[in-house]
Amino acid sequence: MVTKHQISGWRFLLRRIEHALVRRDASMVDDPQRGRSTALSIGIALACVAVAGAAVLAFFKPAKHVGSAKIVADKDSGALFVHLGDRLFPALNLTSARLIVGSAENPVPVSGDELKSYPRGPLVGIPGAPGSIVDRGGQDSSWAVCDAVQIGASAPINRETGLPTRAQSPVRTTAIHAPLTVDGESTRQLGENEARLLRDDNTTWLVYRSGSGVVRAAIDPGDSAVGLALGIDATAPVIPASKGLIGAIPEVAPLRVPRVPQAGSSVTLVTGLTVPIGAILTVSAPDRGASYYVVSESGVVQLSSVVAAMIRNADSQGIAGTRTVGPDVIASNLRPGIWPGTQNFPDRPLTIVDPAKSAVSCYHWSKTGTDANALTEMVVGRRLPLRDDEQTRPAPLVTAPTSGGATADAAYVPRDNGRFVQVTGADPVSPRRESLFWVSDSGVRYGIMTTGQGGTDPTLQALALQTPVLAPWSIVSLFAVGPSLSQSEAKIAHDAIAPDQAAVSLDGGRR
Repeated sequence: MVTKHQISGWRFLLRRIEHALVRRDASMVDDPQRGRSTALSIGIALACVAVAGAAVLAFFKPAKHVGSAKIVADKDSGALFVHLGDRLFPALNLTSARLIVGSAENPVPVSGDELKSYPRGPLVGIPGAPGSIVDRGGQDSSWAVCDAVQIGASAPINRETGLPTRAQSPVRTTAIHAPLTVDGESTRQLGENEARLLRDDNTTWLVYRSGSGVVRAAIDPGDSAVGLALGIDATAPVIPASKGLIGAIPEVAPLRVPRVPQAGSSVTLVTGLTVPIGAILTVSAPDRGASYYVVSESGVVQLSSVVAAMIRNADSQGIAGTRTVGPDVIASNLRPGIWPGTQNFPDRPLTIVDPAKSAVSCYHWSKTGTDANALTEMVVGRRLPLRDDEQTRPAPLVTAPTSGGATADAAYVPRDNGRFVQVTGADPVSPRRESLFWVSDSGVRYGIMTTGQGGTDPTLQALALQTPVLAPWSIVSLFAVGPSLSQSEAKIAHDAIAPDQAAVSLDGGRR
């Protein structure tokens, strides 16, 4: 019986004979033949592992086929196709493909050889629709429009003459959908006793904080009666503003001296006191100082100190100062409410913000998911109210130069953070609930056409859109206009796409 030691010795003798024949040396100090056989063994083992790995991968992740998939993509080129019937229709974008098939499916990657076996249809989809729509949810909504004005040494000039020019607008407008960064230094909120004087083509506006939020009121800088009452003189700095910023701020009644009918005529109050109509009466109270009232035909009406000053500045009725009366006179003749048209007048003198120190003006509209009403504020500063790393991220909007101010010069929406919105009015308490839009991170707004028949809308279902957040139309309208999104618009075939007449080349010139 042969033992394993005999077999091992026999194998060693064979290797030694082979070694002696090949190398002419039977000492076997080293054995290169053994290294070659070891490498062969390792190679065979690795090949077996690779074959086994490929088999496992093929089992768990087999090659995809078109099959019943509704949206497919060439895994090499990324080209999208919609699978309808037995044909593949090239799709312009994923949004169009989802609208056509009616569901928010992801494309199935398929090899080019697999795609070649299917007949092709014409090009389908909505030109210019977003590549994809992903609604990341959240009910907080923050929108702003900002004007950065170039004045003084930074004002635009004619390069040939070196003189200031109107050929280039001194105002750059940016529409923002993002939380604002207000640090109190480079940017800050407009104070309660502060205001901004803005001017559009024909009107000067005073922007200030009112009880309902930030408002704008037309003002005549040459009306000294109003200016003195507000603490504003004719030399106060007025800066140009865009139509976008002016249009976003809610408008209230113009700041004018209230008209008092029959002013100058005498009237006898219930208490027997005879005073001129339009005269200002004051009452002092220990707990709140002086209160002001104007005499009308039917009694006295309470005023703020500013409105009282306006009336006296326009016509003091020949009285050097206001007339102080007892509280019983007011109580017996008081009419409810305040003087008509002065509800939103400032109730204190204002300080105009110096544009040389704060050249940026922003109107900010925000609403959280738990608040019934929106909040508005005016932010001023040296730069946009964004983080340091966001200052250069606003995207220029191509159609701005030819829009006549209807489109902002630039827009900023955080990357991959487009928003599904329903537009409302500019007033913080506006009850309006109107059109639906998708605002993309490239600064384009896309109208979403729904059936309005209740239940789950097929367009919203195809795009996986659920609950929109509210946003003011006055700011949403400043984003660039994109095509409308609907199933009917997506189910349109094209031979080719006509050139965009508003397009510009990358070097900035018009086509």
